[in-house]
Amino acid sequence: MHPPTLPEEKELRKVGSTNLTREMLLEKSQLRKLEMTLEATTSDKTTLKTEALTLTTQLADIMITDNKIEIAKNIYEQNDVFNVSSKPARVRTALSAALVEYRSTNLLNCHASAMDQLYHQVISYLPEYTCWLLLSNGGMVKSSRIVEYYRLWDGLDKGGITLPLGQRTKEYSLKNGNEIQYFGATQLKNPNFFHIAKLISTHASTHLTLSKSNSVVEKILGDGWSYGSIKHPDKILYHLENESVFLITPIGEFDDTEGGAVTIARSELIQKCYGIRPT
Repeated sequence: MHPPTLPEEKELRKVGSTNLTREMLLEKSQLRKLEMTLEATTSDKTTLKTEALTLTTQLADIMITDNKIEIAKNIYEQNDVFNVSSKPARVRTALSAALVEYRSTNLLNCHASAMDQLYHQVISYLPEYTCWLLLSNGGMVKSSRIVEYYRLWDGLDKGGITLPLGQRTKEYSLKNGNEIQYFGATQLKNPNFFHIAKLISTHASTHLTLSKSNSVVEKILGDGWSYGSIKHPDKILYHLENESVFLITPIGEFDDTEGGAVTIARSELIQKCYGIRPT
């Protein structure tokens, strides 16, 4: 009898959620099958024991923490949930935020789980929305024949940045004297949030947004943005105020045992999707 094949390690885990409950039941079922197979066969017992121990360790890796969604009514005012340090000059009204945190020995798991939860909550209320990764080459660079040859997509590829598969927009550019900056976006129909979290951790000029309109995404790209704040560029926040768009950003540093993500959008969108009236 050949030992059963374990599935690949799940990259996303939702603590205390329906999805996690289903995953844990499935994994526990798989673990029991391993145990039964181990009892029924005398061959390759060492391999089966190792696989069973690995699966048990995976289940124990995520510690239950306070992962309820918390709401900040105004991200520009002092509160205990989430703040943006300064209000952009062009922003006239408040933006709200929804935050969720997880605990894990792997911060990317925390980021991925939190982004996944926040995304699915929006989609449950607004199914017409899809994921868009907004990308930039990182800032203004000196224009040259090589820079203008590679532009954004080829430039990222040349730099070793692997992007998720998706429908890409055309490349946009802004010039300032002899400097140039490139922008673009990739639409993700089936987002893998662990891959997204890993991409953001290695290429900070990546921003996860949810939008129902291609034209709104193109408008953001056409305006471009600069990096006074890497995670929350002022121009992107300006578009959040004026359009029905969500920005989802991972939070937590590399040495933290807790991490998560925050969704920023207009107050009425946060209230609609997260089911809690901001206070």
